[in-house]
Amino acid sequence: AGLPEPFGSQLNYLAQLTENRLNGVRIKQQSYGVGARWDFTPKMALKFQIDKFHVDKTGNSLWFATAGTPITDNKNPVVISLAWDMLF
Repeated sequence: AGLPEPFGSQLNYLAQLTENRLNGVRIKQQSYGVGARWDFTPKMALKFQIDKFHVDKTGNSLWFATAGTPITDNKNPVVISLAWDMLF
């Protein structure tokens, strides 16, 4: 604060960039999941799973934001997966 322009805005930009880079290497998340498996033949199985995550805004390096915008608040994504496994 109090620096003449353009130094004030450039220093503010540098501070924001530094904070984003430091927070970008942190992983701070919690998750839980539930799933089911059905072996409908001896060599085939159908699996279904739901995972819910709590991703802290200061530890989101495993997640991407759209268009390069930083994640500025906590996120709670849900991942649903369905898999059909076969053994040849």
